[in-house]
Amino acid sequence: MTDKDKQLKQFRDAVDRKEEEAEEASHAHADRSGPPPGEEGHPESGHSPREQGGGKDKMTADKWNQ
Repeated sequence: MTDKDKQLKQFRDAVDRKEEEAEEASHAHADRSGPPPGEEGHPESGHSPREQGGGKDKMTADKWNQ
């Protein structure tokens, strides 16, 4: 077995091991408690951090380029 073959075998073994660990980890956290991410968060006021300016003084590309 050449050095390249040995290196490829070690790499394949490492990839397989990581794949198995990832699969186990994905099943280990399946019993999370609490509400889904969409149901928690902002109060009913409707405020969202994505609404930075709330539409006030929006600048269009035409205004930006002037």
